[in-house]
Amino acid sequence: MRSKQPFLLVIFILVLFIIQLSADDRREISIMVGAGTAASNFKGLFIDIGAEIPFAKRFYVQGMLDYYFSPGGSEKPDDSALGISLYGVLKVPLSERWGLFIKAGPNYTIHNTTETAFGVSYPVRNTYKGIGGGLGLHYLFGHRLYLQVGGTVKAWFGEDNSTENYWIKAYGGFRYLIGVKGDQ
Repeated sequence: MRSKQPFLLVIFILVLFIIQLSADDRREISIMVGAGTAASNFKGLFIDIGAEIPFAKRFYVQGMLDYYFSPGGSEKPDDSALGISLYGVLKVPLSERWGLFIKAGPNYTIHNTTETAFGVSYPVRNTYKGIGGGLGLHYLFGHRLYLQVGGTVKAWFGEDNSTENYWIKAYGGFRYLIGVKGDQ
């Protein structure tokens, strides 16, 4: 049976493109860095880097790279993983400085691990397609710098599209605006 995930990703990108056609001319392009911890199937520390662009008044598109230092925990200390996510983000202002964000979208994860058979260890690379979603708060420090804290749940799917694994992330970091309407 063919996977529906590539089709859904194309639909998601088309919807974002259509939303962009109706967007105002603001260009608050942001870069983000953060760190946190993961629990459940993936464990331990990770770092995030990403970028975000506006597509409508309160709707943004966010691309993120996550690097997990040892997602297998103490049982597999040499594991590593790289996650790539594309989120649609809705931002709701709570006050002049505080805001809430909610995000969801597809993700792709590459997991490098080591397996042992007959006393011989060998490297294994697994790839996972899935979805993620989360929410958090941001606080504006000045004209361009935000502090962010949040949580995300990610799930990946097996061949039959049933949920096989998931993990929960808690993180904190910064978002910096590199382009603002009216900048020269």
